[in-house]
Amino acid sequence: MFFLSGSLDDVYALAQLANANLVSLGSSLEHVHVPGRGLPEDTIPHGEVEVGMGIHNEPGSHRVKFDLVELVASMLLQLLDHNDPDRCYVTRKPEDKFVLLINNLGGVSPLELAGITDEVYRQLERDYQVNMVRVITGTFLTSLNGLGFSISLMKLVDPGFGAGKSMLELLDAPAEAIGWSAPVNTSTWTNRIDTPVDLKTTVQVEDIPSNLTRKP
Repeated sequence: MFFLSGSLDDVYALAQLANANLVSLGSSLEHVHVPGRGLPEDTIPHGEVEVGMGIHNEPGSHRVKFDLVELVASMLLQLLDHNDPDRCYVTRKPEDKFVLLINNLGGVSPLELAGITDEVYRQLERDYQVNMVRVITGTFLTSLNGLGFSISLMKLVDPGFGAGKSMLELLDAPAEAIGWSAPVNTSTWTNRIDTPVDLKTTVQVEDIPSNLTRKP
């Protein structure tokens, strides 16, 4: 195992650089339930999702009735629409490399989060041609039992720390922080199999009567 070290100024500069090259947006089906405070007064109607809601129940930008595919498409447009100067936070070129992070707000199951991650990856690759060199998914910043997720994209740039300390190498460095999930390499996604599962039918066992009778 090896460890990377840096001064406090280096850590601060890297955090500022990451923040300047990152876009993030969350959505949730319901407000978080804070223990001891009862249910929130303003609940989200069934079948709707609030886009942009904060982890402390801060109001989002709008509510919509979407399925997952439509919701992801709407969120990515809000994050990456270069035709809207108010949303063009991070510019991108074909040669740029990105890291994708899908965060569980607390109430999403691992199976659901995996499906969300797959849908986000597919749309980014197909509709925006984003070159994602790492995918990170898990429960990192939660809102207790928040029924939602957030999408974060960070463009990799040169932090100027020299050899062995690029943003990607720093991200891949061993870490013992509780709850940190190791990044998934690009090859895992590019080599995935999309063909339908071939379910073989099994021969049903024939029921043979026992010829037993019940006496009255």
